[in-house]
This record gives sequence, structure tokens and C-alpha cells, in this order.
Amino acid sequence: MYTKAIKKALEFTRPLLIGRLFYKDRQVINDISTMIVLNKNGDILTTARNADIFLTSSEYNETYEKIIKEIDSSPKKAKKIEQKYGIKDDTLIGIHSIIMDIAKDAGKLNIIKHPSLDLAVVSIEKKGNIFVKDFPIFAKKNPEIGTDICGVGFTFPEYKAFEYDNENKRIKVNYNYLNFPIFPTNGIVCRNIADKDEKITMFEMNNQIINGQEGGPIMTRDGKLVGMISGYKVIETNSIPFKIGIAINIETIKDFLDKNNIEYEVEK
Repeated sequence: MYTKAIKKALEFTRPLLIGRLFYKDRQVINDISTMIVLNKNGDILTTARNADIFLTSSEYNETYEKIIKEIDSSPKKAKKIEQKYGIKDDTLIGIHSIIMDIAKDAGKLNIIKHPSLDLAVVSIEKKGNIFVKDFPIFAKKNPEIGTDICGVGFTFPEYKAFEYDNENKRIKVNYNYLNFPIFPTNGIVCRNIADKDEKITMFEMNNQIINGQEGGPIMTRDGKLVGMISGYKVIETNSIPFKIGIAINIETIKDFLDKNNIEYEVEK
């Protein structure tokens, strides 16, 4: 039923690998998220939350590497140092990310975030050697209520790309096991959502959204892009919780890209 949509989405949908390092036992959690490659320049559409990983990781890692080295070099004072910096067992002390299968050498990343929505563009510095050859075709208009849709993204990470480097007190990349199964879900558009300015910028859908799919495309059966997965919200009815998927609609995405001179293709 959604074979065409999924095949089309696989051409330009790529995984973002994320390694998170926690203080207790220096535990490294391998995580995953989703990105959409828009054009031959390698411009990437994703959530602002994903983009924030690129913006903050270097400063974040540098700060905590110094603190961890201080703790490890003075084990008798460890508790005092932990209290000084507010470090607990579940404190995130490091983060690392890898953009998979987009470009041979991306170079510096330029981040453009939407002023109010969970929406961003990541532009790469070196625009040669782009691996992606086919890109999304944008629908002409927002999907109507009841439109049959398919969400595509990466979840259930089955890889071990990151581990703890005890010598340097940081996450390191090992590429031991890489497997990135796409995970599609289907449903319909249920309700439109207005932003604080009462402009329709998002829609709700009844298909299940699973952690990691954020930043992935919402496709029609014939393979047109009508939105980007932002996440989900939980609504309770008679004490029964329901997960409602949330997507940013295509008109909002096009407006954002136009304002920032990002290329994309619209259906004819």
C-alpha cells in the first residue's frame, strides 16, 4: 500500500547517530534520529532539537572532559567536586553525533533554526561528493483532513558506534556494528494545529510516532512530501492516554526554506 512512498523516502532519508555519555559508570547510550536531504547541495531538513546537538556538543564535551579529569585525578575529593558542579549519576556528561551517508566530507555545518517551531536546516560547507542523488518532491499544498499518510524514520537503534574512551575521558567512535532499519508507520491527518499567531503550521495524525523518527518525512501514498515529523503529544480522555503524532506541514516548511534561499522541488 505504501511501497512507493517508502521507496521514495529511502532515497533521501538518512540516520543521525547520537552517542550520549552519562556519569554513572561512564555509560554510553547509542541513539538515533532522522534527517531529510533536500537537494544536490546536501542541505538537510530536520528538527531544531537535532540541530541543537551540533550547536552544543563541542562546548558541552569540552566542559565535562575537564571536570571528569579533575574528578578522576582526585578520587578522594570526588564527592566534593561532584557537588561543586552539580553532577549526579544520571548527569549527561558527553554527546557525539554522526551524519550518515550524506557526503564524503561535510566540513563545517551551518545551522538555521526556525524562530518558533521545532524545525531547522543544516547546510554543509563542502558541497561536493554528495552521496544522495534523488530528493523529495514537495506537495503543492498542505494535506487535507483525512489524507492517507505514511511517516518514515529511523528508530530502535541496532548499532554500537560509540564507546567510552577512558584515557581521554570522552566518547569515541568505533564503527563496530552498523545497522539502520527504516521504520514506517501509517495513518491519516486528523487535525490542523495553529501556532501562537493563529497560523496553521502543523497537523496531528493518528499513526504511532516512535522516538528516533523525529525529523523524518511524512509521505502520501504516491510519494509526495507533505510534512516533517516533529514528535508526539499525549492526550488523556477519561484517564486513558493517547499518543498523537505531530508534523510540521509542507507550506510552513516551504516558507522557511524560501526565506533562507534553500533549494527544493515542488510537484508539477
